[in-house]
Parts: sequence; C-alpha cells; structure tokens
Amino acid sequence: MNNKRFLNLMQYNELVMRREYLSLIGFMIFAYLVIFLGNMTYTADAAHLDAAINTCLKAYCFYICMSGCFIFSNVNTKQQIIRFKMLPATDAEKFLVKLLYASVIWTICGFVAFILADEIRIFVCWLFGNGLTESGLMQFFDKCVHNWTYTNDGQTIRSLPIPDIILMIFIHSLYVLGGTVFRRYKFVFSSLVLLLLFIINAIVLSNFREELHAIDTIYNVKLVLLILLTLLSVLAITNYVLSYVVFKRMQAVNNKFLNI
Repeated sequence: MNNKRFLNLMQYNELVMRREYLSLIGFMIFAYLVIFLGNMTYTADAAHLDAAINTCLKAYCFYICMSGCFIFSNVNTKQQIIRFKMLPATDAEKFLVKLLYASVIWTICGFVAFILADEIRIFVCWLFGNGLTESGLMQFFDKCVHNWTYTNDGQTIRSLPIPDIILMIFIHSLYVLGGTVFRRYKFVFSSLVLLLLFIINAIVLSNFREELHAIDTIYNVKLVLLILLTLLSVLAITNYVLSYVVFKRMQAVNNKFLNI
C-alpha cells in the first residue's frame, strides 16, 4: 500500500463526505436531545440524568453497529461506481478508506454529537433554572470504557467491556457485508438477516439448554466465553474479507438489488 496515495484518497473521501459528516452529527444531536428530554421532562435530577446517559450509550452502540451498512452510501449509481472505481488507488486502499469511514469516522461523529447535545442540555437547564447543570460527558465516557463488571476474590471489578466490543464488531461486520452486497434497502435487508441469526441462536439455545448447562458445569465458564468470543472474532474477520471480495467484483451495471 502506498502511504501517500492512501492519504490522498482519505482527503478526497473527507471532501466528498463532509456534508454527510455534518448530517450524522446533526442527526445524533437530535437523537440525544430527544433522549434527554424524555428522561428529564418532569424530574431533572441525578438519577434521571444517569438513566438518560445509559439510554444515550445504548443508542450510541446501536449507531456504531449499523454504521457498517452505510460503507458505500455514496457509491450506488452507475456514475458514482465508475467515478469511485476509476480513482488512482488499489481496491484494497479504496475499501480500507470506506471501512475507516464506516467505523472510526462514524464513531467520532457520534461522540462529538453527544458532547454538543450535552452542552445544549446544560444550557437549557441553566436557562430554566432547575440546577442540574453538571456535565454528563465523564459519566458517558466512564460507562463506555468501564461497562463490564465481574467479581474476583469477592471484589467487584469494572473493566473494559471486551465481550460487548467483540459482539459489536461482529454485528458491524455483518452490516458492512450487507452494505456491500445489497444495492438497495441495505439497512432493512441487513437487519432482517441479523434478526434471523438471533432467532436461530435463540432456538438453538432453547433446544439445547440442558446440554449447555452440562458444558458450563464441566468446563470453566471463562473458557467457554473465550471460545465463543474467538468464534465471533473469526466470523467478523470473515465478513470483512467477504465484503472486500464483493467490492472487488462490483461492476457499474449489476443486479437491481445486489452488487454480485
């Protein structure tokens, strides 16, 4: 990979997607403010603020997961595909730039939106004089990085939520694959596939409940969790690789609903 060419491609993508960045931030500011308003309309106290921040964090996680579906949001029409494919860069560089956009950039935009929404909330609270003018940013950040709680030798320890992060990466990879394979209704089709996977998983767990309980009894729970997380990681990498393979085969004239 040529670093200079890759940076030029990043700058080009930033220039083309600048308006979409602003749209993302604006949309998430609105979503966060609706959550704050819904939790603090009648009673604005610390407990309701904490509940609002928890809801904002859930919305933020869902927002990050579904971001993969919009990896090629501006590469849909025949002209857009030809223009993007003709850029002076390799397919790997183009795919990596779009993957960074649909993961890192979306994550940053969502976090910036929370900062701005929190400042607006503080200003409104100050304006109406309810006294709850403390920032929720540190609470939000703390919940992001210390959201996994476990007990070790009788002590409750809060740590980085590695299992949650791996699950989010897996869901994100599915949305990336869906955003690459499907040409229309990407979010709808990808969400239906994800819903189907969860239904199948629930059926399997319900039918093999006794066997799974026996496995937990015989083997260390941490070992079982490690195996499951490793499997999810492998599946996530597979989804990203398959997305790249589909992108390499993407043509200007494809199926009406699929890029294959």
